[in-house]
Amino acid sequence: MFVNDLRRHNRLVAAGWTVLRFTSADVLGRPAGVVAEIRRALR
Repeated sequence: MFVNDLRRHNRLVAAGWTVLRFTSADVLGRPAGVVAEIRRALR
């Protein structure tokens, strides 16, 4: 599973995508912080 995730991540980055990764603890425990990080990345 981990190897497949790495390969997918590398393909997306090579295609020009910005990949943001968050833990479930971040999403559930500090959703406003996660949203702020996504907004920053979109600028």
